[in-house]
Amino acid sequence: MNKNLIIELEKQESNLKQRILPSQHNYLDFKGKRIITFGTFDKFHYGHKNIINKAIELTGLEENVIIGVSSDRWNSRKGKICSENEDVRLNNLKKFYPKATIILEDHNEPEESWGEIWDEYKVDLIVQGGDHFKNLEYINKRISPKGSKMKIMFFERTSRISSTLIKNKNPEIVLTYGTFDLLHHGHINILKKAAKMGDLLIVGLSTDEFNNLKGKKSYDDYETRFNNLIKNEFVTLIIPEHSWEQKIDDIKKYSVKKFVMGTDWKDKFCYLKEFVEVHYIERTKNISSTILKKKISENDK
Repeated sequence: MNKNLIIELEKQESNLKQRILPSQHNYLDFKGKRIITFGTFDKFHYGHKNIINKAIELTGLEENVIIGVSSDRWNSRKGKICSENEDVRLNNLKKFYPKATIILEDHNEPEESWGEIWDEYKVDLIVQGGDHFKNLEYINKRISPKGSKMKIMFFERTSRISSTLIKNKNPEIVLTYGTFDLLHHGHINILKKAAKMGDLLIVGLSTDEFNNLKGKKSYDDYETRFNNLIKNEFVTLIIPEHSWEQKIDDIKKYSVKKFVMGTDWKDKFCYLKEFVEVHYIERTKNISSTILKKKISENDK
């Protein structure tokens, strides 16, 4: 996978706060407590880091965090295929978290409990990604009676990155640009269709300064437009659009395969066909940021 893309994704996600998913416990203060997290940690990436860093943030000390790494044998029993063996995965974690306790999770049976680990390391809390939330009942079955007071906290999974995506050496990357002012269902339709054309979607979001150069006045500023756009499930990465000329550089930088715009821009980007596939998506009728701004203006009178 394109390294520039991974770098930009990491920068983006580091500025986004992870949401705590609902659970059966209240978590007021885990400072100084022992916290454990489990995972395969294949192709170690910032999604993994987010969960571990959250555990460190909760307890206050890296030394209080235990990281359980699924063994090759356990992954085989789960039917999970890893691109890295357990030694590589363990060493990757040790490089990033030298003060944490890193252990190998090696079960004989899926029903084998975490109780022994819980008791041995005096654990106060399990921290897992939200993709495990649906497995809460299964997780509880793995807890021994002695460890029945085990507390579990789930954090929203970093949705824009995964080991599977990173292992894809040649993903279909789609790129589009726009102001996306007063984000509406017309925008959503284009984003949805564009995202379906590849493995991930990059959006070049026009900065306020660039809009001024274009003679375009947006209702929302860049930060508001970014925050509205990043909530959209179809968007993987948002990059700032500073100029008309940056498109070729962006296409090369992120190894883009498909360039997509609305039909109102048809035939405006023929010059890009030398570098990328160019596609135009039909705009949604009777909706636009201009129409919405006009309605807002009329209501303010």
